[in-house]
Amino acid sequence: MVPGQTPPVEHDVLCSRCRSSPQDTYVYVKEGSQSSTNWWRKQIFVEPESLKPNCALCLLLTRFLQDGNNTSRPEDAGYSGPSTPTVGPASETGTTAIGNIFYSCISIRLDERGDYVDLLPVNVPMFLPSRHIPKKIKDSADLECAKQWMMTCRKSHGMKCCRKAPARHSKTALKVIDCFTKQVREAGPKESYVALSYVWGNALGGSTSRSLMDAPKTVTDAMFVAVQIGIPRLWVDLYCIDQNDHAAKGDAIASMHLIYGGAKVTIVAASGTNASSGLAGICGTPRLRQKSVQIGNYTYIQEEDIDARVEHSRWNTRGWTFQEGLLSTRLLLFTDSQLYFQCGAMHCLEEHTAAYPNQEISNLERHEQVFPSFGIGVSVYDAHQRIREYFPRQLSYRSDALHAIEGILEAFEDTPFVNPRAKHFYGVPVIYERSHQLGESVHVTSNLLWRVVRTNSLAAPSTYKTSTDAELPSWSWTSRMAMRPSTTDKLVFDYLPWELASGSKVEYGITHQSGDVVDFLQFATALRGAKYSEFWPWIDVTTWTIQGYVSENSATDFNVRPTLNFLGIPEAGVHLDGDNWDGGVTTAVFLGFVGHNKRPIFLLVREAGVRGTFSRVGLWTLPHFPVFGSDVLEILEKSLKANGAGCEALLERQTVRLV
Repeated sequence: MVPGQTPPVEHDVLCSRCRSSPQDTYVYVKEGSQSSTNWWRKQIFVEPESLKPNCALCLLLTRFLQDGNNTSRPEDAGYSGPSTPTVGPASETGTTAIGNIFYSCISIRLDERGDYVDLLPVNVPMFLPSRHIPKKIKDSADLECAKQWMMTCRKSHGMKCCRKAPARHSKTALKVIDCFTKQVREAGPKESYVALSYVWGNALGGSTSRSLMDAPKTVTDAMFVAVQIGIPRLWVDLYCIDQNDHAAKGDAIASMHLIYGGAKVTIVAASGTNASSGLAGICGTPRLRQKSVQIGNYTYIQEEDIDARVEHSRWNTRGWTFQEGLLSTRLLLFTDSQLYFQCGAMHCLEEHTAAYPNQEISNLERHEQVFPSFGIGVSVYDAHQRIREYFPRQLSYRSDALHAIEGILEAFEDTPFVNPRAKHFYGVPVIYERSHQLGESVHVTSNLLWRVVRTNSLAAPSTYKTSTDAELPSWSWTSRMAMRPSTTDKLVFDYLPWELASGSKVEYGITHQSGDVVDFLQFATALRGAKYSEFWPWIDVTTWTIQGYVSENSATDFNVRPTLNFLGIPEAGVHLDGDNWDGGVTTAVFLGFVGHNKRPIFLLVREAGVRGTFSRVGLWTLPHFPVFGSDVLEILEKSLKANGAGCEALLERQTVRLV
C-alpha cells in the first residue's frame, strides 16, 4: 500500500521489544557492508523464544514457525487474528527498528532453524535483480494474469517454448472434453487444448465412470479455467482414455509425451490430496490467506518459497505426475495460495507484477524456478537422472512402475538429439550412436548394472493395491520399484557406457513375439519403430558364468552388519537387491570390466520357476589385480586365482536367459 492510503496506526500493536532500538538483543539490523547479491535486503535476526503473543510481527513469525516453512494452513497454527496485522509507524527517515522500508526487502532470520522470512513492500518497485512489484493476492485466482503470461509467451518466445511440443502420431485419435457442451469428442488435427495434471486419490473410489455429470471438483474447476483462458478444450486422463480398452489405454500411456507436450498449457492441481479438492481460488475452492504485516503506511507481504510449496505437495510425490510436469511445454500451477506459471523462457508468480508496462514478465530469480528449463534434459544421458528422480515417487499399482515414466522414456527417442539417441527396453535405456571411426554401436550393459541403496533402514514399507498385470523383469530397475520395501530407497547407476571396457564378447538377444531373435543394435536401428511391448520380457545373454555361494564375512564389529562375499573372496563387492538370502546356489554372469582399473563385474542370478531361466538377485565386483592375458577368459581366470578363488571355481561360457 502506497503512503497516504492507510489510516493512522496505533503504536500499542507492536510489542516493546519490536519497538526497541536496533541494538536490542531481540531484534537488530545487521551491521557492515552487504554483498553484491543481497545489498537491497535488510537482515534482521530473531530469537524464537522471545516472540510475543500480542505483537503483530511476532504473530507472523510464530505462524511461520508453526506452519513448517509455510506448508500448512494458518488456521491450523492457531492464528485467529486479523489477516493484515499492523506494526508501529515509520520514522521520518523511513527506518524503524525492524529495517529499511524504502525500496527494500526485510529478511528476518530465525536463528533456531536458520530459515529466513522475507517481507516485501506491496506496490513498491524492487531494485534489481528482481525488477518486480509485490502485490496483495485476492481470494480468487487472477486468471487475467494467467492470460497475460500466456500471451507474452506466445508473442515473444517463439521456438523456446515450442521445442517440446511434438506432432501427434499416436495410433489412437486424441479425445478432449468440450468445455461448453461437456461432452467428450475427438480433437481436430489443428485444435489446441489444455491438459490437466492432478492426483486421483481416494475421491474416485476406483471408479472409471466417463460421465461428466458427476465429475470431481478438480475437473470442473479445470474446465472453468480452460474457458476463461480462451482454450475451451480439456484433456483429462479419466475421461479421454477409454479405461476398458486395453489397446487404446496402452497406446495412450506410451504417448504421454505427445499428449502433454502437445497441449498449449498444462493445468497443475498442486494443492489438495485428491480429485475432489478442486483448484485453489477457482469457483469457491478456498485459498490460504497471504501473510502480511503493516509497518506505518506500508504493507509488507511474506514472500512465499514457491519451490518448497510445490516440493511438499502431494502432487509432487506421485509417480504419474512426475512426467506430466516435465513433458509439458507450459505449466500453470494452482498451489493452495497462488498461481505459478512456467514456460521455456520465463517463470512468474501471482504475487509479483512487472515493474514497468513493457517489461518482460520473467521477473523471478533463476533459483526460484520450480521445473528445469530443458524439460527431460539436453542429452540422452539425462535419462539416468530422470529415472533416479522418479524412483522415490509413490504409486498405487506395481505395474505402474514402468507405465508412469513411459512418456519420458519414449520422449528420449523422439527428441531432436541427433547423436547419440536412445530407446528403452522395459525401462532400461538402450543408447545407440554412429561415428565415422566405429560405425554403429549400442550401449546397454551399463544400464543393467543399477543397484538400489537403502538410505533409511527403519522406514516403513510401501504398500500397493492388488494388480493383475504381469510382473516386471528382474533385470530392469522397474522390478525393484514395483517391489520396493521402503520409500527411502535410492536408485544408483554407477557406470556410464564409456566406463565399460570393450571387447568383452558379451552377446545379447531379445525375442520378438513373432519368434524372431535380434540383438540390441538391430532393435535400436533396423527396428527403430518397434516398441518394447512387442518383445518378450527376457534377455538371452551369452557370456562366461561361474557358480558358487554367497556367504557372510567374519564380523569384526558386533555393531556393524557383516559384509557378504561370493566364492569365499572376502574383498569382493557383493550387493544383493533384497535384504534376504538363503545361501543357495548362485550363478555369476560376467558382463564386462568397469572403472579405470578394469575390474570384472557380474550379475548374480538365481534359477527362476521355469527351468533354464534366471532372475537377478544382485551384483558382484572382483577387486583389481594387475593381471594380463590374451583374451577375456584368460584374464578372468587369472583374476579369480589372484583373488583367492578355489580350483573348483570353473568358468563356463553359456547362454543364460534373464527373466
